[in-house]
Amino acid sequence: LPIVLFQSSPDVLAAYQKRWSFILIDEYQDTNHAQHLLIQLLAASHQNVFAVGDPDQSIYSWRGANVDNILNFEKDFPGAVIITLEQNYRSSSTILNAANALIQNNSSRYEKNLWSTLG
Repeated sequence: LPIVLFQSSPDVLAAYQKRWSFILIDEYQDTNHAQHLLIQLLAASHQNVFAVGDPDQSIYSWRGANVDNILNFEKDFPGAVIITLEQNYRSSSTILNAANALIQNNSSRYEKNLWSTLG
């Protein structure tokens, strides 16, 4: 319903765009179509969106999450910068090597190579 409200009442949308000029989304790979559209509407006037996520960790498609939301981030928010964090502080190199071998088979992803100093 907020999407319907924003699409039908530009003055209401403008008020919320002014109220929230910076938007932070965590676990962006798990957003659904409605959440993605809501973010686009709220950010349309300023484009100040900071999203954290990993397409290789998208596990909620069964509840409507769409991994394409994060994969298309640069297209949906022109000028976006992607920063890849590859160092892992919790897992050993053996586990990360196995994870790298597995996730490289994902058809839609950003290239990355997870690593650790934990041995």
